[in-house]
Amino acid sequence: RFVAVYARGTSSQAFDGSGPVKRDKGDYSQCTFNTGKRYHADLNAAYNIAARGHVVYQGRGRKATARVSSQTPTRTPRTPVTLSTLWQQSA
Repeated sequence: RFVAVYARGTSSQAFDGSGPVKRDKGDYSQCTFNTGKRYHADLNAAYNIAARGHVVYQGRGRKATARVSSQTPTRTPRTPVTLSTLWQQSA
């Protein structure tokens, strides 16, 4: 089965759910999480893409993966789907 995943922004959020990551200035392929962990940014993005694909595959739809709500006056940001989202669901 094929699942299309919108990959934009997947490397900007930590897969462990600790929030946004900071890219290294000297080596842009590396990123630092808020917890101090250092990972390769592409590996972090791959984990998050897989998590988004799993959420879409399980039937929760594209809306579950959206970062920003639709054209509503409040513009309430949604929680991004990361690997930690799957960990919380299975617990």
